Amino acid sequence: MSRCAEQLDCSLGDSTWTERIAELRASGCWRALLSEARGRFESLNGLGLKMVATGLGFTWRDDDPGGANSMAWYELATEAPDAETQSRYRQRLLEYNKDDVRATLFLRDWLSSYSPADLPVLPEEGYATSTAADS
Repeated sequence: MSRCAEQLDCSLGDSTWTERIAELRASGCWRALLSEARGRFESLNGLGLKMVATGLGFTWRDDDPGGANSMAWYELATEAPDAETQSRYRQRLLEYNKDDVRATLFLRDWLSSYSPADLPVLPEEGYATSTAADS
């Protein structure tokens, strides 16, 4: 987020994006979820939001959520030849993005209330598993 802010670094009244992000990170409200997940899980397929949240029980409304798919949906939402298709893919993209936000909150809440005894048994399809430090 800081790298994006540095590229934008436009004025927001009396401060910049970079300054506001620095304030947020220093406030105690900031949670680096990926860093926390790295300390608690191991995965052969990465520790992305979809991998970890799905392994913990979160479900997306879309059958095939993912960044590459969302880019294709965006293209259809903005460039499809008919308004009906554009509308359908705008809705799909909106729901996907809402689910990403809900999944982030789900993961944050789970990490906040985490105890080793709460760790679910995850399927072997490459979903995240706990690290030895959590045992």
